[in-house]
Amino acid sequence: MNLKIKDRLALNYLIATSILMAAVFSSIYLVVKEVVMFNIDRDLRYELNKHTKEVEVVNNKLSFVNIAEWEEREHREVQVNPVFIQIVNVKGEIMGRSPNLKNDSLRFSDAHTSEFYNQLIGDQRVRTARIALKNRGTISGYILAAMSLESSITVLQKLQNILVVSFVVVLIVLFFFSRILAGRLIRPIKNLSESMDHINRNNLDERVDLPSKKDEIYSLSFNFNRLLDRIEKALIRERQFTADASHQLRTPLAVLKGTLEVLIRRGRDQKEYEEKISFCINEIDRMSKSAEQLLTIARIDNYQINSQVELEDINSIVKAILDRFKDPINTQKLKLNVNYLLETTYKVDAYYSDLILENLISNAIKIFSHKRCSKNS
Repeated sequence: MNLKIKDRLALNYLIATSILMAAVFSSIYLVVKEVVMFNIDRDLRYELNKHTKEVEVVNNKLSFVNIAEWEEREHREVQVNPVFIQIVNVKGEIMGRSPNLKNDSLRFSDAHTSEFYNQLIGDQRVRTARIALKNRGTISGYILAAMSLESSITVLQKLQNILVVSFVVVLIVLFFFSRILAGRLIRPIKNLSESMDHINRNNLDERVDLPSKKDEIYSLSFNFNRLLDRIEKALIRERQFTADASHQLRTPLAVLKGTLEVLIRRGRDQKEYEEKISFCINEIDRMSKSAEQLLTIARIDNYQINSQVELEDINSIVKAILDRFKDPINTQKLKLNVNYLLETTYKVDAYYSDLILENLISNAIKIFSHKRCSKNS
């Protein structure tokens, strides 16, 4: 069953709350039941102690001392908190009973180990207690007292019904309220998800809004923004790598094409062929080196650059670049004034110095060619 997160939160909260409520309501019911039974047992113990004094033993037989006492209303009327009294001998034979028992009798058995127990008189549930009657240290019989449980059971049943209905109603209300509260709690996550869905390759400069409270949602949003920063920087490096690779490969290819085109225009002597072919091989080697350097740069982490710098004399770098652009310079009839620092040697980064100077000369040739074409047109 696929439930939304707010429904799962509400359901889990409901389960935990229902267990707690069931424990509390059960405790309330058991405590009330215990108190009710305690009061009944206390009243039964009082009745037993009171009526024990009204029983006498004559010729090893039990009988009531004052028969007129049993004509009182509380023993004749069953409806008004009746107390049922009965005396039996050690064999369980009935020796006397209160008039309100009429044709019924209280069940007695030596198997009862508890002082208090429940039983039925007709269709009425009663609570029964017993106590031994002793004559000169010997048990002559037992006196039993019983009180109706109907009113107490009715109260306990109503309490049980109220607790069950309250339990169900509270859980239903609690589920809807917890679902609403869960929806409000996950609203920042929903907003964060919508912001994430809106951000793509074309708008990586956008960031999700940070919540005002620095909680788990704030941490998630903050870490997502940091992830976007890393992705954006990686894409910038990718674009830069693509641009560098395009420039680094386009220029040598153009030089190779121009050299080969010039070479096939007319016949050449052996030496000139060898020079041009050597030049093309050097350009191919430079292209391979440039490609390798570009791939190395692409693998270098932006925060942990650990590459080895290759130093070379600036004069030799300039000379190599002018040799590569000799044909375009001659074709465009350009004049370059180069002052070599022959007396002083400067060691510079070979790769980046070559890249910068080549871009400058290549762009200068393009600009000059463009201006010349504009004047001619």
